Amino acid sequence: FLSSLLRESLLKTTDADLKELADDRGLQVQTLKDWRVCKSLITNDWLIPGYNSSKNLANLYKVVHMEGKWRAMCTPGCKLHAFGVHLLLPRHTTIDVCEGPWDGMAHYEVLRSVRQGEKMVRTTNVEQSLYMSRGVIAIPGAETFQSDLCPLLSGSRTNLLLDNDHPKLDKDGELRMKDGE
Repeated sequence: FLSSLLRESLLKTTDADLKELADDRGLQVQTLKDWRVCKSLITNDWLIPGYNSSKNLANLYKVVHMEGKWRAMCTPGCKLHAFGVHLLLPRHTTIDVCEGPWDGMAHYEVLRSVRQGEKMVRTTNVEQSLYMSRGVIAIPGAETFQSDLCPLLSGSRTNLLLDNDHPKLDKDGELRMKDGE
């Protein structure tokens, strides 16, 4: 069912729909297309697909605007799965893991628009960009890394690019990360 809903919703979603979301999120329309973001054929809500480590569709997240933020809500009965897995290529020797689909998409845009020289240089040629050797996926949250992603990441250098958006104060008023890290 999820595959059919995604396929038909992708066909229904217009560039004008995507432009509105792209402008709101500060992304390019092509990035939303690459990540298969679409409007639900049934509810007209935004959908972002989640994939298992075999690159098969395993979840369709409904994206809703709550408390001033966009939130990806898991399909009832589905496990949490990563975003952008379908975009990983065998040539990606480094994989960056971002927290949240929006950060993943923004990072994807950066990788496709810069190349390494003596320093980072902008490029319009994707074939010369960092994306040629470096991929990106996104997990729903810092505490939601699924161990079934490990085989997918095996053999590549993996960088975790997670947010520290939940700082805690210890008894002395010092900021610390969860579990004292």
